[in-house]
Amino acid sequence: MSTSIAATAVQVTVVVVVSPLLVGLMRQVKAWLEGRAGAGIAQPWRDLRKLARRQPVTPVGTGWAFRLAPLLLLATSLVVAAVVPLLTTASPLDPAADLFAVVGVFA
Repeated sequence: MSTSIAATAVQVTVVVVVSPLLVGLMRQVKAWLEGRAGAGIAQPWRDLRKLARRQPVTPVGTGWAFRLAPLLLLATSLVVAAVVPLLTTASPLDPAADLFAVVGVFA
């Protein structure tokens, strides 16, 4: 059980670290194909750092759902990254529960 939890933690960490780099690589290749220089592979990480330092703005008239939506999106993305077998097939859930967890998250 602890091995599957450790493998899942490594998988989630790799997904979180590599996904902005993959976006940057795709943007760089697209710029290269269009004959432009591009912003660089690490640009999504710089954008995330800049957005994380900004002060949150809540428009007048919005409720708790407006503030909860980004956290809910982050949580569901991390659950999918933990359940989908990308680097390891060891899952903290029962093998039959993987499909139901992913479908439930997307529902």
